[in-house]
Amino acid sequence: MNYEELKTLIKQTEFKRTLLNPKYDKQYFNNVFKPLLNLGQEFEKIAIKRLIKYHNYDENIKVYSNDTNKFDVMLNNISYEIKADIRAATTNNIFVEFIQNGKLSGISTTEADNYIIVIPYDKLPLFILIDVLELQFLIQTMQYKNIIQPNKHNNFTSGYIFDVQTIIKNSKLI
Repeated sequence: MNYEELKTLIKQTEFKRTLLNPKYDKQYFNNVFKPLLNLGQEFEKIAIKRLIKYHNYDENIKVYSNDTNKFDVMLNNISYEIKADIRAATTNNIFVEFIQNGKLSGISTTEADNYIIVIPYDKLPLFILIDVLELQFLIQTMQYKNIIQPNKHNNFTSGYIFDVQTIIKNSKLI
């Protein structure tokens, strides 16, 4: 899938990102979660290609995918969590999840060495590579702009909201 096709897919799924998940059922999975998952997987494929090029690896290098919440992929014994933040292009904020549906997730549970954050700007996507320890340091030192937390009565996704520039200053662009 080329970048123009991905931009079309982003526009087609835009309304889905505004929906809350009151209950996780088959309809929610098929109509909301699955299209967004497919979009994320397309960006993941592009990010892997960028990593291979950035590290100057042989393009036939073995890419290990992980089906658990520990990390997304491993290349050359380095693990990566790959997140596409579709809204970052318009909000200038990056969302780093720590709870999903009332359970620890994202930065709270990852065992990845690095995060790759993909921001699909109009012309070209931006690929940000940040060490997980650096991201955790930014959280511990409260360098985020805002935090969204659930209350005891709901189970929505929660996370830290960073200014894009804060993340870029503490990372590498690939």
